[in-house]
Amino acid sequence: MLADGITVYSYVAIRSDEEYREGYSSKYDNLIIRLPFKESGIDKAGVLEILEGAGLGLPKYYSWRTRSGCTFCFFQQKIEWVRLKEQHPEAFEEAKSYEKIAVEQGSPFTWSQGESLEELEQPGRVEQIRQDHKRRLARMRSKSQSNPLRPNVEPLDIDDLYGQAKVCLACHK
Repeated sequence: MLADGITVYSYVAIRSDEEYREGYSSKYDNLIIRLPFKESGIDKAGVLEILEGAGLGLPKYYSWRTRSGCTFCFFQQKIEWVRLKEQHPEAFEEAKSYEKIAVEQGSPFTWSQGESLEELEQPGRVEQIRQDHKRRLARMRSKSQSNPLRPNVEPLDIDDLYGQAKVCLACHK
């Protein structure tokens, strides 16, 4: 379509409070990238208000995951790998198989920094990851001021808990 000269608009859901995210830079003059939330000053609270007001709420994966993105995101936290194994064991096994294929092909890598998914899924390691996550949550909650209008729940997005992490070139999150 772009090669045929058709103008294409791509709307990217980067919020106004995500200064560290840029979105896709097009090399085509007829591919127009729009950032409606950023352009309208809509932050995280505004996005949540829009979703609730439309009767949609948050996507179901936020019940076990703290951000969207690829199933096999290199930048997700270890607790998210643990939860992926629990919620979608077939996807976890698929991710594990890619690590194995890479090793067999002479180019070893791991999805999770410092350990393979096979190591990460060991019961003792899973418990350690859970405890580390629990301690991090407790530290964050102890530092935050309580707000009677907002329930004390786990953060919705990983940046609240782990800070701005490395970003993916595909989703820029």
